[in-house]
Amino acid sequence: MAISDAREAMRAGARFHIRSDIPAFFTKINKDRVLELLRPHLNCEATLKLFEEAIKTDLANIDDLRRKGLAEIFPIGIEGVAQGSPLSPLIANIYLADFDLEMNSDGITCLRYIDDFLLLGATLSDVDKAFNRSLKVLSKIGLEAYDPRTDKAKASRGATQKGFDFLGCNVSPGLVQPSEATRKRFRAKLDAEFVAASHALRYNAQYHDGDGKYAYSSALFRIDKIILGWGKAFTFCNGTHSMSALDDFISKKLAQLEAEKTAVLAKSDSAAQRRILGVRLLTDIQG
Repeated sequence: MAISDAREAMRAGARFHIRSDIPAFFTKINKDRVLELLRPHLNCEATLKLFEEAIKTDLANIDDLRRKGLAEIFPIGIEGVAQGSPLSPLIANIYLADFDLEMNSDGITCLRYIDDFLLLGATLSDVDKAFNRSLKVLSKIGLEAYDPRTDKAKASRGATQKGFDFLGCNVSPGLVQPSEATRKRFRAKLDAEFVAASHALRYNAQYHDGDGKYAYSSALFRIDKIILGWGKAFTFCNGTHSMSALDDFISKKLAQLEAEKTAVLAKSDSAAQRRILGVRLLTDIQG
């Protein structure tokens, strides 16, 4: 929906953009302010109390987390909510509701997902002014944003015609496709699965893999699930070239794995072949 709205804004004349995000956002959320924002909308004090308890973080292993440098992920004071909590997206939207209202004005389209936001406007001056305004709005609640003029790795600024990355996609007026970084992470994840499958071929040729978890058929099933999940997430994209390139990458990896499987099977006895493929032996089944 956000990508669709961005494209609609571009069709309506938004020729420039600024994309940024809010550093350490979840650790800086003031929980008392969240409750103050909610209170006028909740007539039930018990519900408000339940929500207050739900966003409180109590950790039994806080000392261990501190030693590992992970304590800030689970803030236990007035400020900060736990990253990964199912309530975190809701809290983010409550906390930044005024920001959304303020920024979608004066001819600017502001699209935000959690702490990542995009400003679209007719001129570069318009989006620059909007970004400066966003800094002022955020500062009122103790937040800031990466400046695209100095933090080019964390933010971007320029003509929409040249395209920009937002929410894992590269977006331009006529093309939407998974961003280069997103595609790179996808290839890396698949690479790891193919390497594991390759090792499993040789393992199963020598040892008895109890439940077939690492069999060839299981590896293909996991790889297919990764492809399905990733592909479903980007069905709205129209960049067929990038998808075809990824399919070529996957097909080559599958061909390499198939060649390895054929070589290992040729050197294995019938029982090992079954374990490699993931087809159970009756004699291996125990009560």
